[in-house]
Amino acid sequence: MGKVFRLIVVILAITLSGIFLYPTYQWFFADMDPNLKEAAVQPKEMIGQEARVQAERDVQLLEQSVRDDDLLPPELEYFHVYAKNSYKRAKTKLPNSLSSRDVVRYTYSRDDLVEFARNYHGQKVLDVKTIKEKAFNLGLDLAGGLGATLQADFSPLMEKLGREPNAQDVNEAMLSAVDAVRNRADRFGATEPNIRRQGSDQILIELPGEEDPDAISRLVTQQGSLTFQLVNMEQTNIMSYYFANNPSAIELIDVRTGIFADTSVLSDMYRIYPSYTRDQFGEEIFRGYYVLESTVAMDGLHIQDVRIASTEFGEPTVNFSLDNEGAVIFGRLTAENVGRQLAVVMEGSIRSMAGITGAIPGGSVQVTGFTPVEAQQLSLALKSSGLPVGLSIINIQTVGPSLGAETIAAGVKALIYGFILVVAFAVIYYKGSGVQASFTLLLNLVFTLALLSSIGFTLTLTSMAGIILNVGMAIDANVLIFERIKEELRAGHSRKIAIDRGFSRAFSAIFDSNITTFIVALFLSQMGSGPVKGFAITLAIGILTNLFTAVYISRLLFDIGSDWFRASNISIGYGKSVQPRAKHESKERQSIPFIRLSKMITPIGFIVLIGLWAATFSHKGFNVGIDFSAGLSMNVYIDGEDSTNRLEEVLKEIDNVKVVDVDDKGYFRISVAEQDISEFQRIMEQKILTTLQSMYSDVRILSTEFVGSSFSKEIISGAWKAIAGSISLILIYLWFRFKRFGYSLATLAGTVHDVIFVLGFIGALQLEVSSATIAAVLAILAYSLNDSIVIFDRIRESSQNLRFGSRIEDIINGSLTETLTRTILTTSTTMITIIPLILIATGSVRLFAIKMLAGIAIGTYSSIFISSLLYYLIVSYRRDKQQTGGVSSTKRVEA
Repeated sequence: MGKVFRLIVVILAITLSGIFLYPTYQWFFADMDPNLKEAAVQPKEMIGQEARVQAERDVQLLEQSVRDDDLLPPELEYFHVYAKNSYKRAKTKLPNSLSSRDVVRYTYSRDDLVEFARNYHGQKVLDVKTIKEKAFNLGLDLAGGLGATLQADFSPLMEKLGREPNAQDVNEAMLSAVDAVRNRADRFGATEPNIRRQGSDQILIELPGEEDPDAISRLVTQQGSLTFQLVNMEQTNIMSYYFANNPSAIELIDVRTGIFADTSVLSDMYRIYPSYTRDQFGEEIFRGYYVLESTVAMDGLHIQDVRIASTEFGEPTVNFSLDNEGAVIFGRLTAENVGRQLAVVMEGSIRSMAGITGAIPGGSVQVTGFTPVEAQQLSLALKSSGLPVGLSIINIQTVGPSLGAETIAAGVKALIYGFILVVAFAVIYYKGSGVQASFTLLLNLVFTLALLSSIGFTLTLTSMAGIILNVGMAIDANVLIFERIKEELRAGHSRKIAIDRGFSRAFSAIFDSNITTFIVALFLSQMGSGPVKGFAITLAIGILTNLFTAVYISRLLFDIGSDWFRASNISIGYGKSVQPRAKHESKERQSIPFIRLSKMITPIGFIVLIGLWAATFSHKGFNVGIDFSAGLSMNVYIDGEDSTNRLEEVLKEIDNVKVVDVDDKGYFRISVAEQDISEFQRIMEQKILTTLQSMYSDVRILSTEFVGSSFSKEIISGAWKAIAGSISLILIYLWFRFKRFGYSLATLAGTVHDVIFVLGFIGALQLEVSSATIAAVLAILAYSLNDSIVIFDRIRESSQNLRFGSRIEDIINGSLTETLTRTILTTSTTMITIIPLILIATGSVRLFAIKMLAGIAIGTYSSIFISSLLYYLIVSYRRDKQQTGGVSSTKRVEA
């Protein structure tokens, strides 16, 4: 591809990223009216109600101005548009100087003025709400609020179908359940609810700003009562006339049952319900009272699937299908009542009415004659008719808004500081090429955030950690390329050849290391849940953007410099590191005897490993969080307290309580194992809070989380599957890629060693083991694999020298020496981005960062000393075996 085409691709990618990220910039950073932002997070119905209140005030002000015969007040300047339209209808010229009297001169009514003002104020908020919906969603740990995980029970579905549900039945039932819960949240006035499917049989609910745990119970347990009932228009007209003459008689209607108290006026054979429609703000508009037959014509439980469609003329329709029993009932109902009206009744009000024009057999129903808003309203009502599966709460979490604000501030600071440190390092070490690398690093960050924004990603605490980690890992590809280019420059090649060969030789290592990391991210996203899944998605997208920026864009920038600006030199290093070698100078640098060092260092490493696990067992095992043990966890702040021992003494009356010191600033995590007590979470929260408040003056509950035993078992199962699956798939890939058993076995040994070492480190320091720990372990596994692949890729390249009798030890030592600079630089830059997290962040992010930092150091150690030594032993063993069998030692030995 030509440079112009590649440049257009890059410009297009930057432009699209700007489009995706602009709403996020507007919402979080632009100078936007805080009152509009506060209003925009409310449900549309509430927005419409508040807009109506504001409209009434404005019209009252306008009326006062008319009485005073004043000019139009500045705050009512928007009525100029109303006056312009009304004068246009009246075919009269608009006055140059507009008075309040001029505005109302051609108005239809006061209600018309109120409606115009309401639409004006409401639309301003809706425009901001649209920006909010396109911006990054913040998870509970950042925004604060209430969250829960619901477990589906398919027994009701099996009873309904009369057989064991298949995969398609389960999928459709879960989609319907998610829709039903989401629609209930909308009806109950939840603010910006985030409701989505998680795995095959769970639903994740997040209600930002909500603090009452009972809100989740109401959302799940309250069944949607929806029925189809025939309208009696004769009785409806009689009651309309009766209410017109007796307005107070409306109070005789039982709003729950629809029964009219005075049976002499309306027999108990009928029910009377109000009919409502909704406007653009979701606000209900009363349409009148209708009398229905008391007999339910069909229950809404027979509804299976609901969709909004349109006719060939673009008119909206609502299509729904019924189960077999419902199809028979509805077919008979429509055949026997042609010409009558059929009402959809939900929770004491009529949501929609339609005329029956003919029999509808077969169970496939299409309803027409709606506006788009009315079609949407009926669709929501039908979808909320009932849950196709049973739902139970297995995990519930509450996060205070103050903790979320602190976490965001800490995460943003850590990201900025880490990015600045990496950029400074790159520029100082690689000079002009470091500036270029910094630019591609910035684009990598922008592209990552843009892609996350485009898929409606919810930004959480662990995903922020993933973004920060990506900043450190993204520099690795640049380091590999730059070090290869420097090697070509030392070999005496020109700028253009050095760039071409540098990118070509570095690509295989970059591609392989990123593919293996992507495999880990893939398993994490499929097997993990909650924070682990968020971290995995961030990691996966970061890998894709890293390949695009480090390989595609970086190469483009080098080519532009060579071809468009005629550059002949490369600013990429200092002194001899970029100068051609003298003729008498050896092509090979002095190798460090890593194999000999490994034989001395590795035993010491295993002694340390044994010591870590001994310390772990001395503590009676791991400090297991409620993710794996089930129970209640509370993050609290206690002013003036810094001792876990004193806090445990205060709470000693509570059975199975455990206190973890999150940091030295008064933050603690208090955990209590699940007990067979009714309302365990509420009772235990109150007991802990009361006990703490009796001893300390300043106690704040920052967040709470309850994990049921079934959810805990699922996390454990998913964790083991993610680890085992990712390792297995990576080994298969490495075998396919390198075709050498030794590489795969040595890599496996190194990664297993890293996992065992990190777990020993976590156990020895009694760091909490949670679902985020699994994310850390798998990220470490990916990082270690990255290191090993780069080293083995260089060994593979150099191993051709074995044909000429070179010792395998020399090949490995030389390869490790040649890649040492890259190993040190990559490890350093990744650590640079993680250290600010440890210093600035608190709570789970800080613990996550500590585990990552230890894991990176261990991964680097194992790649150099463990994996390489094992590969040497494997090759040496096979070589000795071949020599014993009479095979010439000069032949190439592959393992």
